[in-house]
Amino acid sequence: MAPIGLTDVAITDFVVNQRHGVKGLVDIISPKTLPSCYFQLPEKRVTTERLIMESPTTGKGPALPVIPVIDVSDWKNPSVEEEICEAAATVRH
Repeated sequence: MAPIGLTDVAITDFVVNQRHGVKGLVDIISPKTLPSCYFQLPEKRVTTERLIMESPTTGKGPALPVIPVIDVSDWKNPSVEEEICEAAATVRH
């Protein structure tokens, strides 16, 4: 268990190194506050709206997923490598 005097280092050790996670921290220690590093700003959170974008070529038309879906059931297919490289080069943050 993490020490009662919770410092950022103690919390990180408890959450990450001891592998309790943030849920474990809340369940076991029940701190009154969490360090800001455990909060994700609303504008940085992944939402359904952020996963969908307009067609990249026209800006109109059907929505395409920002996170590409790549069929890797046949690793030997050269198109798998091409699709992974294309996704890595073009996915927006």
